[in-house]
Amino acid sequence: ERELARLAVPNTVQRDALRADPAAFLAHLSSDTAFVGYLLYRHTLPGLKSEARYLALIATADGWQTIPLGRADVINDAIDRYHILIARGGPIAWAQEVRRLLLDPVREALPFTIKHLFVSPDGLLQSVPLATWPEADPAFIAADRHTFATVTSARDLLPTSAPVSRNSLVLAAPVWSGDLSSLAPLPASSAEGAYVAEKLGDATLLTGADATITALTQDHAPRVLHIATHALVVTDPELPAAQLLRRTGLALAGEPGFLDTLQISALDLHGTELVFLSGCETGGGVAANGEGVLGLQRGFARAGARALVLTLWPVVDQDSRKFTEYFYDAFTPSGDAISALHLARKKFREDLVTQGASPAEVLRRAGSYSISVRR
Repeated sequence: ERELARLAVPNTVQRDALRADPAAFLAHLSSDTAFVGYLLYRHTLPGLKSEARYLALIATADGWQTIPLGRADVINDAIDRYHILIARGGPIAWAQEVRRLLLDPVREALPFTIKHLFVSPDGLLQSVPLATWPEADPAFIAADRHTFATVTSARDLLPTSAPVSRNSLVLAAPVWSGDLSSLAPLPASSAEGAYVAEKLGDATLLTGADATITALTQDHAPRVLHIATHALVVTDPELPAAQLLRRTGLALAGEPGFLDTLQISALDLHGTELVFLSGCETGGGVAANGEGVLGLQRGFARAGARALVLTLWPVVDQDSRKFTEYFYDAFTPSGDAISALHLARKKFREDLVTQGASPAEVLRRAGSYSISVRR
C-alpha cells in the first residue's frame, strides 16, 4: 500500500485510503461487500520513462488484490466520449466502452457472493457514476448486478461514533437577491420541498426568503437535510490552492446568498444521516488526483454527514422532483439511503422506458444521481 501511495499522481499525494490499517479495514467488510479503489498512478517504463495508468485496488473479506486497468490516456478518452454522449448525444456504445475498460475487469476478479460495492474513484472517474454504466444489453445497467456507493477513501468505511441527531430540515426554492438574483428559477422545487417535508414527518420546511444561510448554520445536525437549489462554481483565478473549496457552493436566500464549500465544511452535521442536494451538478468541483473532488461532497463529508446524494450533470427540474419523490418513498420506511437510491433509479428508469425513451436518454435523465457515504 505504501508503494501504491508513492506512485500516486502527483507523487506528493498520500491518499487516506492507502493509509488506513489494512487488517482493521478487512475485519469490517462483510462477505457480500467489496471496496474498490481506483488509482491513477505513474507506471515506470524501460529507460526511466513513465506513463499515467489506472489500477483498481480491491478489498474483500478474504484479502486485497490489484487489477491493472491500462493507460490513462485511453481510459480518459473513453470518459470524454461518455460526457459527450451525456451532453450532446451519441451512441450508447460510448458508455458501454467505459464499463468494459473499468468495471468488467473488476467484476471478473470479485467473488460471486459480492452484492455491494463501495467505490473510491480517482482522476476523471470522479465525474462518472458507475452504477448507471450500461451492460452489453443496454436495457440493463451495472446497478442491476450490484449496489454502488462512493466513498472518499477506504477509511470512510471504518465505523465511527456519532451523536443522536435531531429533527430534519428542508430548504427549497430560495428567493435569491443581489448578485444571485439572475439565477434561473426552480419552479418545481417548492412542491418538492413540501413533499419531502411531509414524507419525513419531523422536518422544518423553509422556502423563499426563509431558506437562508443563517437558518442552515443555526440548525445543528438535523437527522435529514434536504436542499433544493442551484449549486454554483466560481471561476476566480485569484483563489490560491489552499482555498479551492471556495470555488463551489450553494445559492440560498438573503445576503450574501452564496454558501461556499469551505463554510459548509464548518457546519455541525455530526449525526446527520442524510444530506440530499437536489440541483444541477451538485457533485461538481475541482478534481484532484488521489484526493477526490474538492467540491460539495468534500465539504459535507468534513461537516460530518453520513450519506450524501448528489448529481454529476444537469437534471431537468420536473425529473428531479419525480426522482426525489421516488427516493423518499423508499427512504422513509427503511432509513437506508443506498437502497433507496437504487430503488428510485430503478423505478424512474422503468418510467422512461415505458415512455419510449432510448437507452441514451434513460442514461442522461436517470443516471446523474450518485451517493457518497461514510460510517
